[in-house]
Amino acid sequence: SAITCVCRLNAKTLASASVDGTVKILAWQSNTCLHTLATHTELVTGVCRLNATKLASASSDKTVIIWNWPNGTCLHILAAAGSVRGVSRLNGYTLVSASDDHTIKLWKAKSAATSTRSRSVLVTDTRSSRSSRSTRSFLHSHSRSSAVL
Repeated sequence: SAITCVCRLNAKTLASASVDGTVKILAWQSNTCLHTLATHTELVTGVCRLNATKLASASSDKTVIIWNWPNGTCLHILAAAGSVRGVSRLNGYTLVSASDDHTIKLWKAKSAATSTRSRSVLVTDTRSSRSSRSTRSFLHSHSRSSAVL
């Protein structure tokens, strides 16, 4: 299946996203697939490493999924309003996603010590024709999906 993107997990491991809705964890030196992560229902548009054991994937199925990539398990599913086109880690406890609904969402874990819940804390609507300084931003508290970032 066609690959949409790839990211480095560590010196020996990559994650690739595919149009078939899967994320593959690859040992690139040995050309081995360690895990196929298959929870998304539509094409996977982005992947990013969160930390030594966690990976985020974005999909046109309107979700961001947090994975434990060494053991291949789905930890949490974050729901978005539109198809998610990309995902990136901002820092240790903040993830950002971009969606077809013209929004950029910041997903922040509640605390560093006990990051057991995450919520979308800021949504920026990119449809505004104004400069980034005056772009309409607002708190977004109704999306409270669990996640450990």
